[in-house]
Amino acid sequence: MQFVKTHIFLIIIAVSTALSGVVGAILIVSKNNQIKKFKVDVDKIIAAEEGFITSNYALITDNVIRAEENYSKIQEKFDETIKHLEEQYAAPVVDADMTPLKFKLNLRQFCIKMENLLRGEDVYMPDNLKYFSYDEYMQPDVLPNNEEISLILNQIEIINELIYLVSQAQVDKLLKFKRSSGHKTIKREFYNFMPFELQLVGDIEKIQQFLNSLNEAKFFFMLRTFDLTARGVKSKSRPSSQKRNSDKPFTMRERLAFSSKPAEVTATMTVDYFEFHKKE
Repeated sequence: MQFVKTHIFLIIIAVSTALSGVVGAILIVSKNNQIKKFKVDVDKIIAAEEGFITSNYALITDNVIRAEENYSKIQEKFDETIKHLEEQYAAPVVDADMTPLKFKLNLRQFCIKMENLLRGEDVYMPDNLKYFSYDEYMQPDVLPNNEEISLILNQIEIINELIYLVSQAQVDKLLKFKRSSGHKTIKREFYNFMPFELQLVGDIEKIQQFLNSLNEAKFFFMLRTFDLTARGVKSKSRPSSQKRNSDKPFTMRERLAFSSKPAEVTATMTVDYFEFHKKE
C-alpha cells in the first residue's frame, strides 16, 4: 500500500498508457476493417473493368472502327432525309424588292382573296378575322420594314395553303386563325417551325377531312394540339318512353339516331408549319 501511495503518478501514467494502447488497438482494427471493405469494393470495380475489356463488347480497335462506320452511315442517311424533306417541302420564294406600299396593297388583296375563297365554299368567318391577324399593317400610318416584308411574304404563302384546305373541307365556320409566334419562325438545329392556332366548326366528317388534308398539303404541316367539343343536337321525332317500354333516359347514340342533322362539333387545334435545313 505504501508503494502505491509513493508511486501513484507512475501508476496513473502506466494505466493511461495501457488504456491508450487498448483504444488505439480498437481504432486500428476498425480502420483495418474499413480498409478491407474498401479494398473489396475496389477489387470488384477492377474485376468488372477487366471483364469488360476482355468481353466481346469491349471498345477494342475493330469495334471502334465498326461504330464509326455505323455512325457515318446513319449520318449520311439522316442528311439524305433532311435533303429530301427540304426539296419536297421547299420554303416559299418571295419578292425581295417589294416596296412597303406595294406590299400593303398585295397583303390587302391577299386577305380579300382568302375571304372570298372561304365564303365561296359557304364557310362563315367573323369580320375580326378578315385580315388574318395582319390588322396592324392595314392601318394607314403603318409601314413595314424590309425584314418584315420578307417574313410576311413568306408566311402568306403558308396561310394561303391552310385557308385553301379549310375551304376544301367545307367546314361551317372558321372562328379563329392566329400566328402563335408572330412574324418569325422558331429555329431549331435541323428545322424551323411556325405554329398556327385554328378553331373550326362543322360536323365531324368535315373536321376529319381537314385533318386528313394536312398530310397531302403543299407544305409540311403537323397537328400538335387538338381539342374537340360537341353541341347538343335537336331530334326530329324522338320516340316516347312508352313506345320504348322503358323509363330510362335515351343514350347519346339514340339521340344522334333521331337528329335532324349531323352533330356539330368545335375543333380547336394548333397546326405547326415545318421547313427543314442542314445543320448550321
